[in-house]
Amino acid sequence: MPLAPRPDADLPGAITRNEAGWQRRSFDEFHGLVHGLLRKALGPHAEIADLVSDVFLTFFENAHRIQAASSVRSYLVSITMNQVRRELRRRRRTRVWSSPGSGADGAERKPGPDG
Repeated sequence: MPLAPRPDADLPGAITRNEAGWQRRSFDEFHGLVHGLLRKALGPHAEIADLVSDVFLTFFENAHRIQAASSVRSYLVSITMNQVRRELRRRRRTRVWSSPGSGADGAERKPGPDG
């Protein structure tokens, strides 16, 4: 009994040929994966929907680089994990700048020279 082809088996070909609907096919195929990775890495209260959109926008802009069917999934995982790192850096910066006594808040609380 022959194995059924993977659903994303010709996705790189569709991307290369710029076939109508390749974006929808890839979104439908990999949305669950991307959503799950983001949720697991960042927690359920993160802005997951916005981050999923960012991942797929990056993918759509750069998908023409994919050459093998097996690379679609790994390329999306790579983009997703880069997005996770950016989000964690953003959170860290926000925490540093919004903590009591930080540079921005501390400067605003000190009286000026004339007052």
